[in-house]
Parts: sequence; C-alpha cells; structure tokens
Amino acid sequence: PYGKQRFGLGSGFLRIHRNALVALPAIRALEARSGEGDGWAVRVAPLDEWLAVSRRQLPVVRRAEMLAELM
Repeated sequence: PYGKQRFGLGSGFLRIHRNALVALPAIRALEARSGEGDGWAVRVAPLDEWLAVSRRQLPVVRRAEMLAELM
C-alpha cells in the first residue's frame, strides 16, 4: 500500500481513491454523480475537474469536507 508517508506528504492531502491523492484546499465540492461511472466525485481547483471518490474513501472525504466547512 502506498500511504502518504511513503511519498513524504503531510496532513494536507486526502486519499479519494486508490489511485488518487488530492490537496485538501483544492477540493471545491463533493457530489453524487450519475451517468457513466455512477458514484461520488470531488471537484478540484484550479482545473474545475471532477475526480471519482471510491466507496471505501467516501466517509473520510465527507468528514474532511465537514471539517473544512467549520474552518
């Protein structure tokens, strides 16, 4: 498993899928997506691109989004 420690990344990153780490400040939205590849996705800045969130990581992403709203 490739954890954040293996890459020397700090707590400012969040794993959203087994193949994707995202910087927390870059996350702009979390939404349920329909169509090809139904599921959840986060919108990231500055590209305004949607990236898939795995079912396994969804609770972690939701918690991070709630914490960001409090700050």
